[in-house]
Amino acid sequence: NISPSSDEVLATADGTLGLVAHWDFDTALSDATPNAFAASTYTTPLYTDNPRYVASGSHALRLDGTNFVQLPYGVAQTEALTVSLWMYWNGASAGSNQRIFDFFNGPGEGLFLTPSGSDGKMRFVIAHAGKEQELLAPKFTPLRLQHIALTLSADSVILYVDGERKAVTDAITLHPSDICPVLCYLGRSQNTANPLLKAYIDDVRIYNCALTPLQVRQVMASVDTAVLPPDADGDPVAEECDA
Repeated sequence: NISPSSDEVLATADGTLGLVAHWDFDTALSDATPNAFAASTYTTPLYTDNPRYVASGSHALRLDGTNFVQLPYGVAQTEALTVSLWMYWNGASAGSNQRIFDFFNGPGEGLFLTPSGSDGKMRFVIAHAGKEQELLAPKFTPLRLQHIALTLSADSVILYVDGERKAVTDAITLHPSDICPVLCYLGRSQNTANPLLKAYIDDVRIYNCALTPLQVRQVMASVDTAVLPPDADGDPVAEECDA
């Protein structure tokens, strides 16, 4: 069962900084960008149109503690990164160390964000080659729809909740490109001893750059193409990311 070789095709990255993938979860797992990074599940996806859980569009995705989402392997293999989403978390009653996202290659090789670690705090971890670095943030409030954005740049890692900076560090020196994760999950940990996430999630976006505070707020407002306001001199404000 060997077919003839196809014609050779060459491609070159154009270096564009901006939106890599966008899942609005309006009863489908498709990517709203031209990159066609469709997500997948191993069970029938669960959706809700209850406005209590929906941030934009008509529906949100329900993760009930028995299901999770797998993203394509290429969505988080960049040096800088922003993960943005809305979440209504049911709380830690199902256990601590649930994962909002977990992108990894194997034990000790990956990056994840949990709404509640063993100490009850939000926790971001990135690990590579025996080195583990983390960012801790105050306890995440359950039972309320909130926007979460995690930005990783060459200089800092910042965690935002509802557009407000909750934690920042310049001590993290690892980058997603150091790991090039191939298994990318929403709602599942690479450590199967950790519980699956019980939450509603909506409007998940991944950027190959670090959004600025202004851009995080614009994404919260569902601005698909951020038009940045002029500065005091009337010139456009220079930002890191074409959101």
